[in-house]
Amino acid sequence: MDKFEEIEYKQCLASIKYYDDRHLSLLKFATGISSAVPPVIFALYNLDIETDLDYWNFVTFLSLITAIGLSALFVAMIQNRLYFVYPARQVNSIRKSQFLGKNPPLFQNQMYTDVDISAFKWMSSQTLMNLFVSLQISFFFGMAHFSTNIEEFTNYSSIYGSLSVVVIMTLAIFCFSSLYLSIKSKYRPGISDHQ
Repeated sequence: MDKFEEIEYKQCLASIKYYDDRHLSLLKFATGISSAVPPVIFALYNLDIETDLDYWNFVTFLSLITAIGLSALFVAMIQNRLYFVYPARQVNSIRKSQFLGKNPPLFQNQMYTDVDISAFKWMSSQTLMNLFVSLQISFFFGMAHFSTNIEEFTNYSSIYGSLSVVVIMTLAIFCFSSLYLSIKSKYRPGISDHQ
């Protein structure tokens, strides 16, 4: 391995660790926001204030603001996944060239050498984190739906309608982001992340 490859390999490994840690940090932040809002809503409900239209308008507003904020974090997580894949491909490429070169190492490779890693993998930890945040976003859209329609429906129909919103939104957000990652990961850096 020449000096350039060695430096490139180390820098890319550092980038992989950075983007993996960043993904987890974004998840923690999103989960912190998601876990802070419902206690505020329930605390106000339990203050024995009259649960009139103003209260439900506040719940709608707070739920929508939270869902929009979580959506921004989710977009950052999706883009972070692309940035994670690029250095992983480079590390794999360097590793592959070392084991297929003229003077391969004396040990058998036990690590990845695939240079065509897709940004979307069903069972990767980052994909599961993305699914979890898409569920959180959908929960708050469902809360907004519930609080908007609290006067019009019975409690059961409002709950079922809100649960339907949660399920449909979770599937839509997750499927759209997965499709985005699958399409964008076919391109090289600079093409996929700047179009």
